[in-house]
Amino acid sequence: MRLAVIGGGPKAAAIAAKVRALAVAGYQIPELVIFEPIAPGAAWTGVNGYTDGIQPLCTLAERDFGFPYDRTTFGDNVASIMLAEFSWQRFCVAEGINDTLYANWVVQGRQPPAHSDFATYIASAIRKSQVRIRAEQVTNLDYDFNNQKWIVTSHGGSNQPPFSDSFDGVVVTGSGGSLPPLLNDPRVCDGYSFWTNLQQILGFLRADPTPSVGIIGSGGVAGAVAHWFVREGIKDIPITVIGSQATLYIRVSTPFEDRLFSDDATWSALAPHVRDSFLERLGRGVVWDYVMRRLGDARNIRYRSAYVRSLMQVPNPVPGQGFPTILRAELVDPPAPPGGPLQVPRGYLDATVFIDCRGFNAWNFASLLSPDFRPHFDRVNQPSVTANIDYSLCVSGHFPSGLKVSGPFPEGLHVPMLASVQGPAAPNLMALGWMSDRILSRYIKRWQIIAHWIPREMTYTYIYA
Repeated sequence: MRLAVIGGGPKAAAIAAKVRALAVAGYQIPELVIFEPIAPGAAWTGVNGYTDGIQPLCTLAERDFGFPYDRTTFGDNVASIMLAEFSWQRFCVAEGINDTLYANWVVQGRQPPAHSDFATYIASAIRKSQVRIRAEQVTNLDYDFNNQKWIVTSHGGSNQPPFSDSFDGVVVTGSGGSLPPLLNDPRVCDGYSFWTNLQQILGFLRADPTPSVGIIGSGGVAGAVAHWFVREGIKDIPITVIGSQATLYIRVSTPFEDRLFSDDATWSALAPHVRDSFLERLGRGVVWDYVMRRLGDARNIRYRSAYVRSLMQVPNPVPGQGFPTILRAELVDPPAPPGGPLQVPRGYLDATVFIDCRGFNAWNFASLLSPDFRPHFDRVNQPSVTANIDYSLCVSGHFPSGLKVSGPFPEGLHVPMLASVQGPAAPNLMALGWMSDRILSRYIKRWQIIAHWIPREMTYTYIYA
């Protein structure tokens, strides 16, 4: 059995660590190959977009690659190996530096690690797992119906030809691509490019005699961008956060909410619309409490409830000052449900720079699929796809009528970022051990064990110096 993982982030690290623990416990494991064109943990370092590396992780460090250390899927021995070899505490003791030294981390209140420290943890786990890493960009996914294999085509650089390989399963990870830009202008960034253009953005603000910032979105990405301006000590430039909600909502960790991320029975008992409401409330439209407290102390940040229908360039009313054109957002009422009232114009907002923090497109992976497959993931079919994600976080169900391909969808395409129907932890970092158990359960069965369990009662010999 062979399993490919596209992307070398925390989900890849959790799967790689679990495969290693299973091997140590005596299970027959699949060959795991991680496709990562830059380096393991690259998106968290602060030099490749998505973050500056200084931001703290939004989840507790204890929710690491093995959490919740379930013993029912593969047994308590695998859970024990994960805790002993791949936990955050193990990393802090064995490789931690500065704030991630175990003693420092505990003394400082067990705070979430910085993104760059989390990147080091990711790289450490993948290296320790001894899985194969291919420094290549995946360019195409297809399925060989005759041999029942997924075909992954990748490219390692301009001097290397594309290479295709076959796998029994493919795990797609990552946040997905950016949404289409509202306006092609260097003064407009998104939640990825903002972090790689910080100096350019500061240059635009310095060049404007009346600088201002517009942030589009009201979730975690918008909060992180606004927090960067606060952390940089930018107090005199007006910053407006524009969101479709009434206000910025805070995400506070509580046992009642957090338990749902690892309690399958409770989650499955919820009505579908209640699950959707939970995901909207705690996953997409909130800012974590530590960020919100800092934003609340900033007097130059305000929130405006509106929907940005378009961004445009308009002539600068003051010739010779600043830029020849200014950026203007057209604001309307947030979209209403089907059949609701029409969008009412709410005016305009001018700003020196806009950061589009509406989020990322989790369906971007469909662009890798062969043209025959892509219509299955069109907007009209997306609700059916997400409703039919199976236990192992795979796309299942049947192709819709009218496509060149027909019948059941091929097994083995794992899409955790779309699998919230199986649990709210699937698209995030709240229970990475749960995610890896679900995916690997398709490739590892209890009867495949080829070695004896370590006995519970062992004899120890103590030598005193």
